Amino acid sequence: MNSVFERLKRKGYRADGITHKIDIRKARVIANNIDLLLNSSSGLAFFIHYLEFCEKVNLIKFWIHVEGYKMSFGEQRSAPLQKAEQSLALLDARNIYNKYIDEESVSSIAIPKTISKRVFDKLSEQRISPDVFDEAKDFIHGLFESRYFKQFEESLFYKKYQLQELSRCCALEDVLHLPPLLNSFLEFVDNRYDHNCLQFLIACNTFETNYETLSDKEALEDAISIYDKYFSMQALTPLNIEDDGRRTMESEICSASGRPLKTSFCSAKEVCSLRIHERYLRRFVRSAGYHNYLIELEADIQNTIELPQHNREALVGSSSSGSMPIVFDKHFDVPEFEQISIRSSHDSPSLKRSRRSISLAEVDCMGQYHVLYDDSLAKEKNTTPSRIRQKLRKYLDKATLKEEEIALEVARTIIADVYKMVEAGRK
Repeated sequence: MNSVFERLKRKGYRADGITHKIDIRKARVIANNIDLLLNSSSGLAFFIHYLEFCEKVNLIKFWIHVEGYKMSFGEQRSAPLQKAEQSLALLDARNIYNKYIDEESVSSIAIPKTISKRVFDKLSEQRISPDVFDEAKDFIHGLFESRYFKQFEESLFYKKYQLQELSRCCALEDVLHLPPLLNSFLEFVDNRYDHNCLQFLIACNTFETNYETLSDKEALEDAISIYDKYFSMQALTPLNIEDDGRRTMESEICSASGRPLKTSFCSAKEVCSLRIHERYLRRFVRSAGYHNYLIELEADIQNTIELPQHNREALVGSSSSGSMPIVFDKHFDVPEFEQISIRSSHDSPSLKRSRRSISLAEVDCMGQYHVLYDDSLAKEKNTTPSRIRQKLRKYLDKATLKEEEIALEVARTIIADVYKMVEAGRK
């Protein structure tokens, strides 16, 4: 760990904050979706390394090759040049097909046969077009979005990407979407009104992130809860907004379709973001909180390893689940287990009872009742708190959460003491 701190000091960090200049950006630095990642040169480089690690690098090679192929079309040229361009484009398209789509190729990306056939039919047409590989490209994009980007976010490569970028520059959107940084930033903002602005930004991001998965009723409830808290006449934590902006917000929340627009809070969000950005962000990136996050990220990278793809598959026993990255700490602690003879376990009365009956619920040592089956379908959906309330509770209602943790820890301590007294009495 000491070597980690020494390296960070050489890079410009010190105990009381960051000495080298970190640029402040308006647009986010860390890509939080596949489209932003594919358009980020540094992010794409780490994503390529990750796919190489997973032995899926041909997917991104195909993507890049098709992008280059499409860019070769565009400018209007004379007839002889157009003919030459068509010949070159056809040659390039056939090379792409033979290398990535042909099933017999060692670099095949294994797309569905129906898509492969349609691509082949387009290549057989008299005039080649830029959209020959669009369907195959969309299929690969879907794989990136649904599988590989999520796995990339959980991998060591994403942490390296974060460390490299956040050591150079940072934007407010990056802070809002990284929980460790957001926790430090919440403590850093000392003005109550600005703290309310930050709460509003967190609520907006949660609303926009979950917007596509919410029903019309849920989206309307979440939008109204944000409006009531910050912009209504009875708001407990009112935020200043111009009358035109308020009217636009109200019309977009109460839209004709019955579903609030995703952009309902955009104008207010811009005002609050600009205020927080100008008042705090430059000071925050030089603070100990930001500095400590980079140190912890560096230490996490240095102290973890990631198994190669074939080792992960061997461990989990299937390629489908093995595609998920598994990260182990370098310092392996082997737990000590009590040796129990096979004979004694077979003769155990409790084991015999468990063979005769199956329990549907249990009460733990804390006196809490737990079902041993999936009762999610039996629960009323209305009893589930909204995602916005859950998010705000996670980051803002820290006092209540701390009290609950302390109460639970005290209860565990009391029960442990009682167990020790009973065991001592038996001995």
